[in-house]
Amino acid sequence: MGAPESKPARVPRTLHVYVTNQTIDVEQIFIRVLGDKVTESEINDHIVGLKAQGQGVQIGGKIGQNQHDKHMKGAKERRTYKTSSQGGFIYLPHRETMPFPAENDNLLYISVHDGNKVWCTSMPVDPTHYGCITIKGDKKGISVCPSNPKPRWLEFKERAPSFSRADLVEVNRGPDQIPVYFGTIWKNKSVDEICEVSETDIEKRNYYQWSGAPSFLSVPRYEWVRVQRGNPIPVNAVSVSVGGGFRRGVYLGRVNGDRACGITEVDRMFDQFVSLNNNYTTNNIATSGEVLLLTAEPVS
Repeated sequence: MGAPESKPARVPRTLHVYVTNQTIDVEQIFIRVLGDKVTESEINDHIVGLKAQGQGVQIGGKIGQNQHDKHMKGAKERRTYKTSSQGGFIYLPHRETMPFPAENDNLLYISVHDGNKVWCTSMPVDPTHYGCITIKGDKKGISVCPSNPKPRWLEFKERAPSFSRADLVEVNRGPDQIPVYFGTIWKNKSVDEICEVSETDIEKRNYYQWSGAPSFLSVPRYEWVRVQRGNPIPVNAVSVSVGGGFRRGVYLGRVNGDRACGITEVDRMFDQFVSLNNNYTTNNIATSGEVLLLTAEPVS
C-alpha cells in the first residue's frame, strides 16, 4: 500500500471583499476601503473638493441634481471619476460591484459618504469572515451591511421548466454557443453529484441518464477566480455536500476554463480539483483551477 497523500502546504493568497451599491434615489456614493482608518480631514477635504466642482451641493435638504442635457450629465460623471480618488475615496455607481484586496488578510476599513453627509467612518470588516458588503438605504439614511451571500437552487420540474436564465451560473458555452450551466442532481433530498446542464438539455428534458432531476445554481453576481492547492478558502465560495467519489463537502469550481469541478478541502485550504467527464463521473484530478465566488446579495 502506498503512503497516504499528504495535506497541502498553505499557499497565501490575497482575499477580496466585494462592495455593492444598492441605495435608492441617492445620486452618488463614495467609498473608501483600505487597510488603514480614514482621518476626518481626508473626508472633509474630499467633500469640499466635490462641492467646489458643483457636486453634492445641498439644496433644500436634498443633493442638487444637474438639470442640463445628457451631455452635461456625462461631463459631471467624468468629473466625479476624476476627482473621487482624493483621500482614497472612489465613486461607486448605482447597482455596481467593486472588489477590494485585503493585504495579508488584514482588516479593511470602509467609509461612506454621499457627497454631502458622512454615513460610515472606518467600519472594520474582516475578510476572513465576510466576503461582501452591501450599501443600502436612501436619502434619509444609508447603512453598510457585511454579509456572505447564500446560493439559491432552482429545481427543474418537468411540467414547469420555465424560469429565468438571467441569474444561472454559466460554466461555458459549447461550439454552437449554447450556454452550459452549473447544476447538481438531487436524490432523496441530498446532493448526489455536480453536473453541467445545457440549454438544449433544459428544452429536451433529457435527464434519464442521471436518474434524477437537476437543480440549477442561481445567483445575482459571481466571479471565477484562479486558485491552487493550498490556497485559503474564501468565505464567499459555494459549497455543497456530495456523495459518490467525493465522499465529503466540496466547493464549486471549474478547470481548463470550461469544465465544472468539485474542489475538496483540507483544514480550510483547497486540495483537489476533481473535474467531470462526459459521463458525469469523477475524472482528471488537478491541483489548480477556478473557484466560484458570490460577489453580491440579491437586490432587496
